[in-house]
Amino acid sequence: MKHLLEKQRSYRTSRREAHLFFALAGVLVCLGTVLRVQASFTELWQDEIWSLILLRDVTSPIDIVTKIHESNNHILNSLFLYFLGDHTSWLPYRLLSLVSGIGSILVAGAIARRWGRLEALTAVALFSTSFLLVLYSSEARGYMPEVFFALVAFLIAEDYGTRPALWSALSFSLAVMLGFLSHLTFAFAYFGLVQWMLWKSKNPRFPCASIANFLVWNGAPLLFLSALYLINIRTTQHGGVYENISLSRSLHEVATLPLGLATTGPGMVVGLIFCFFVIAVTLRLLNEPKDDRWVFFVTILALPSALLVVVGATARVWYLRYALAPIAVFYIVLAIFLCRQYRRHLWGKFVYVAVLLVFFIGNGWRIAGLCTVGRGHYLEALRYMAEHTAGDTIRVTGDHHASITTTLWFYRRYVPGKSIVYDVDRDGPEPPAWFIVALAPGDHREPGPVTSGREYTFERAYDCFDSCYRWLLYRRSAIDERGPSRRRSRAGVG
Repeated sequence: MKHLLEKQRSYRTSRREAHLFFALAGVLVCLGTVLRVQASFTELWQDEIWSLILLRDVTSPIDIVTKIHESNNHILNSLFLYFLGDHTSWLPYRLLSLVSGIGSILVAGAIARRWGRLEALTAVALFSTSFLLVLYSSEARGYMPEVFFALVAFLIAEDYGTRPALWSALSFSLAVMLGFLSHLTFAFAYFGLVQWMLWKSKNPRFPCASIANFLVWNGAPLLFLSALYLINIRTTQHGGVYENISLSRSLHEVATLPLGLATTGPGMVVGLIFCFFVIAVTLRLLNEPKDDRWVFFVTILALPSALLVVVGATARVWYLRYALAPIAVFYIVLAIFLCRQYRRHLWGKFVYVAVLLVFFIGNGWRIAGLCTVGRGHYLEALRYMAEHTAGDTIRVTGDHHASITTTLWFYRRYVPGKSIVYDVDRDGPEPPAWFIVALAPGDHREPGPVTSGREYTFERAYDCFDSCYRWLLYRRSAIDERGPSRRRSRAGVG
């Protein structure tokens, strides 16, 4: 009788814990959803608009693969935008990324749940409040779908080698192919998955991890990737204007932004030391019970870091978003590390709380900036020019032709009755009335004089958060309009 009562009490306790777990997980997922939806209402910026411009001459979905050979053509996202059609609201363009971002939270929780409920809750909390994941979950691009399919492929691959399962193989193949269609940096995740599967083939605990089974799982993805390379990848070029890679800046971003630290020298040092320590300790813990998942973790975390250092002297372009899938996997590793420390001793509980507080505060501050300041106030700038321009034509020029014309192309629809002319020749017979200075992400310079052969006075600044272009708006001065003689008398104001 006593044994039965204890068993019933244990069952009730277990049920309460399960209910509490799902309640907390639900709250965290709702929080992550709200943050992503809120960020999705900010204005579209250059790279998102560029994706829409690439689709202007597309007449069929096949053209997206065979005729658009630009790096900004994230094929799955382009297909989504093609079938979506034209919208006046900005949110629909971002639905694919938004759904992928929310789905990534759920899949991350499912992956971490295999280590325990606390690990699952911690992983969900990290995914929900990560600035980088919120940022790319609210952009009409392919980075967040790539993360989602990388996590899904990992979750499915855990069953590889345990038993022959055709459905799992088909699901894995589909996830891999959609991952490559999302963005080619899915290669980081896929290389890790392949290494993990090959490692399993050497382990007697996985009787079905044979070469034949490996081909069943990977034959279709490898054939698909080969065809995609021949049709699209080999002729794809980087569009836009890029600066040579800065290894120092890249290390600053990699070490600080995922953790919510300040992007300073000390922040970089602390972030790098902490990340290496977390990865080393967690991999050791995973290897203790002969957990082979460390093979995937090592590969996906080490590969982008090694490439960054090795090609850092010669690469023309590197962005932190290229490592978004490895960063997402790092969050799972971090959740495992923190929960192991929490269970071990009192100081471990302090470390758990302290790290999460730093993470929440640092990432929360950036998310608040993204949601309040936004990705730019380009429509506001255009409407200001329209209100202060006599006649039906707004004549504009600027210092960054590609970025400005791309943005004006999209937002011109919101100022009916006005046509927009962008003048590359600033000294023509009818000089532009407005001059836009587009400041690249991270450029926080104050408004200064404009040297363009005409005299312009500063009107307004249109801020954005750090990931987009900030606009400084200038207007051709009345002195300039009076004639060249008065302009020459004003030496020093170009």
